[in-house]
Amino acid sequence: MIQENIIYNMDCLKGLKMISDESIDLILTDPPYGINFVPQREGSKERLGDTPIANDELIGEDWCVWFMPICKELFRVLKRDSVAYFFSGFNPYYYYYSLINSGFNIKANIIWVKNNFGIGYHFRRQYEQVMVAFKGFPKTPDKAMSDVIFEKKIDGAALLHSCQKPENLIRVLIKQYSKENNLIIDPFMGSGTTGICAKQLNRRFIGFELEQKYIDIANERLNQTTLSEVDNNGEIKRPDYKFDAENREDTFERPIQTITSESSKC
Repeated sequence: MIQENIIYNMDCLKGLKMISDESIDLILTDPPYGINFVPQREGSKERLGDTPIANDELIGEDWCVWFMPICKELFRVLKRDSVAYFFSGFNPYYYYYSLINSGFNIKANIIWVKNNFGIGYHFRRQYEQVMVAFKGFPKTPDKAMSDVIFEKKIDGAALLHSCQKPENLIRVLIKQYSKENNLIIDPFMGSGTTGICAKQLNRRFIGFELEQKYIDIANERLNQTTLSEVDNNGEIKRPDYKFDAENREDTFERPIQTITSESSKC
């Protein structure tokens, strides 16, 4: 029997089969992108290890074969007229295919713009995508949100998981399509950020994670007393965690560098 507010060390497909039909209010997850990612930044590799994320080595059709059954189970357990968020890499084709063929309707593709660039030989990506998928016709939120979110990436020295997402970003997504006491599921929980933000915002959660070391980290984070320091509007009382992006003064948008004949010389 799957219980709430616990992260289970098990394959999510097996765990999802143990959850009742239409019992989940919101899905928010960050599945493997199929890029065989290994930490490369200085310091990260030593702290986080050089082992790729489980199932991240799958690409193309192999990735779809693995992900499709999970999508179908997620669609089954999600309540009618509810929302699912899926973080994705730069090429979302296989996400579209898997989600649509599982019954979801793709409503939007949120762009998360980071404050720094990734590594790369030709292009250095500065964004990730969040697919917003509907089951049925969710209630229109009180205020529509932009499909472009500027939020700083977690500093490499503070990362607890190589693909850890900032709490500020996760809280914004949770608040948009859920209410207090709603039940959120994250089948790829990692170091626990979805569960932490759910707890901060008075939501319940269920999580699955294959690697026990990340469950240990997540449980340690969840046991922090500072998790309760959130006001009724979902805003963190500690000033260093203020997350209202619309009112933030220290935006990190940078002017586009002007290319001159001098600067373009090889």
